[in-house]
Amino acid sequence: MTMISLQLPPDLLAAVDRFIEEDSPAVSRNDAMLAALRAWAVGNGLMLSWRGPAEPPATWPQAANDG
Repeated sequence: MTMISLQLPPDLLAAVDRFIEEDSPAVSRNDAMLAALRAWAVGNGLMLSWRGPAEPPATWPQAANDG
């Protein structure tokens, strides 16, 4: 992986932290941001699949449409 630095405005950081707190307390900010970027890329047709070089953390609950 390539490391990048990202500055988030307070409202977006609060949303990421709220997601982690409410849905996946064992997930790091890094993993939450990777998942958000993957979901965006798939949703916009930039990636063929959510499944890439790294699977979502096993601690995440499965979505209704997960195999």
